[in-house]
Amino acid sequence: MHVDIILEPDLTPDQMVELGLLAERYGVRSLWASNYPSGRDPFVCLAPLARASKKLILGVLAISPYEMQPVKIANAVFALNELSQGRTAIMIGAGGGMIRIAALKWDRMVRAVRECVEILQRASPARPLMYQGQMFKAFGYHPTWATDPPPQIYVGATEPQMLRMAARVASRAMTSDQPMARMAMTNSAIEEGLRAAGKQRRDFVLSNFWAWHVKEDKAAAYREARRELFLRGLLSREHIKPFISPEDVERVRANMASFRTAWIDRSGDVKNVPLPVVDALVEGLSCTGDMTSLDRQIEKLAQFKAAGVDELALRVHDDPAFGIRTIGERVIPALR
Repeated sequence: MHVDIILEPDLTPDQMVELGLLAERYGVRSLWASNYPSGRDPFVCLAPLARASKKLILGVLAISPYEMQPVKIANAVFALNELSQGRTAIMIGAGGGMIRIAALKWDRMVRAVRECVEILQRASPARPLMYQGQMFKAFGYHPTWATDPPPQIYVGATEPQMLRMAARVASRAMTSDQPMARMAMTNSAIEEGLRAAGKQRRDFVLSNFWAWHVKEDKAAAYREARRELFLRGLLSREHIKPFISPEDVERVRANMASFRTAWIDRSGDVKNVPLPVVDALVEGLSCTGDMTSLDRQIEKLAQFKAAGVDELALRVHDDPAFGIRTIGERVIPALR
């Protein structure tokens, strides 16, 4: 199972170079830049690293066709791919913060992602693309300069319908915060999509975005994990019900504003929800603890490997260099 790193969206291009080269030295396969509405442009931030690195795959996630027309997405990812000489990946998803901030129309999500992926897959320097979808069109798109090995295209897919589509149309998908309790559903949806397309499981790569909060200070690790809980599957009922009681599920859902505040003010202090409930979610939806917990965290990740996950994209937060070193020295060797 490959191990990838996902970075915070507030890093400068220079910081990306420093952290990316560190990750490359430790044998990290891919480094992903996050696309947040108020963050730096991830394509721009990765450009210097594309020139400085040698083996590292450079990924951008998540880009939505609602915020960026698929042809413009193609231009951006092909340009980064050119700079890196064919070492680029992109994850196409339906949503994201830009949808809410810009009040964009959100309609037929599975269809929109599918058509965007199809445009990216079919775009070629060899011939003009003539694509007429229900939502997007590309007549005569012809990037003659995009001659490097094509980028790796992931579908951001966590729920069954999107997973089935990803398996039918694409060769890669990345789930978001998918706990072990949901892996049976995930694999079932993927297998259904593959059968419909006449494809085999070996033809498909599954990645899982997973939060990593392992630090020297246990209190700091839990504070960071509690702070970021708002983003863990957006605390959907399906994501949280394996770890807490039905009553606490409803309590969490009724207090989503508290989780959001704890994320925005960076405090990690979730009001109106008992701490044992919050920490049960931390345990279920992330790897969190001090360095003495590393063996337990690695065992948790190994369960994903046994469940059919091909790649784990570990999201590091504060002090990303420490996270990369820990993952490089302890996690990657254990999961090879």
